[in-house]
Amino acid sequence: MTEMLTPIWQRLLNRPSICADDDFFDLGGDRVLAFKLFFEIARECGRDLPPETIILAPTLSSLAELLEQPSAARLPDVIQLKPGTEGPPVFINVGVGGTLLNMVPLTRHIATPHPIFGLVAKGTDGFEKPFDRVEDMAPYYVDMIKKYQPVGPYFLIGVSFGGLVMLEMARQLSENGEKIAFFCMLDTFPHSQYLSLGQRADTVFRKARHHFSALMELPFREAVSYFIRRVKTHLPAFGDRRLRILHRQAGDEKSSPRVMRRRAADDLALQRYQPRFYNGKVRYVKAKNGWYFPSDVFGVWNKLVADFEVESVAGDHLGMTVTHYETLASVLSRYLQEASS
Repeated sequence: MTEMLTPIWQRLLNRPSICADDDFFDLGGDRVLAFKLFFEIARECGRDLPPETIILAPTLSSLAELLEQPSAARLPDVIQLKPGTEGPPVFINVGVGGTLLNMVPLTRHIATPHPIFGLVAKGTDGFEKPFDRVEDMAPYYVDMIKKYQPVGPYFLIGVSFGGLVMLEMARQLSENGEKIAFFCMLDTFPHSQYLSLGQRADTVFRKARHHFSALMELPFREAVSYFIRRVKTHLPAFGDRRLRILHRQAGDEKSSPRVMRRRAADDLALQRYQPRFYNGKVRYVKAKNGWYFPSDVFGVWNKLVADFEVESVAGDHLGMTVTHYETLASVLSRYLQEASS
């Protein structure tokens, strides 16, 4: 397997040589390259494994050893993203159709003695049907983290839609007498149908202004192309066979049936879930370039959370975690230190 993997790693990571113990992420690997890597592995040896497998086996030698096993390994319920030496674990939940691969650079830069774990969504490895209701997700995840930490205090981080799931988990844990020592939501918002009329209007206006500004900065042909791309992103893609084939040929994550099922289920769960009051504290971090969401974060959440604090970091909704992760990691490091003192 090492002989098969080595040239793939060299090509994808643009490295003339790869050592057996080189770490995929230390070499510049990310979510996109992980999906391409496992697309090529499936093509070369017929093993269709979820890209999150690279977190469990991040070196050439460990991945080769895993591939030599006779049957496909299921992902565990929880994956360790960063080892720790002391304190309760920190649990992270990601967004709609999201992957823990996005969390690896971020968590590696969080300065904390706490170990950090990512919750693996049901259906990520394709063995089970994903949940499509937050009310079903929350108790499932609560049971999951209790296997690793039977009693509180709990440290929770929810990214985007994952923040809504963590909110419901925090509510259930608190109502059962458990202590939540730290709960942070990263750019989390309810579905637009649960926003006020003014908040929805603000979002539509800001989104339209963003696209108009982008169009004005482009030459005519590029502007038309940009407009068509934006329209296509808001059209259902599940029935577009040609689009799926193009993504599959490129090794794109959008071609994965696992990802498509997860995203569809998460989208439905987001639409169905109306947040209920949480009688606790939430530290909230929003993206500065948040044109897609309401500008008044406090106005959205202050009636749903007893104690709410918000601050901004560089980047947009995705970029805050995958591009400007060092800035976000610094904020989370400070939060965790304060919560642990």
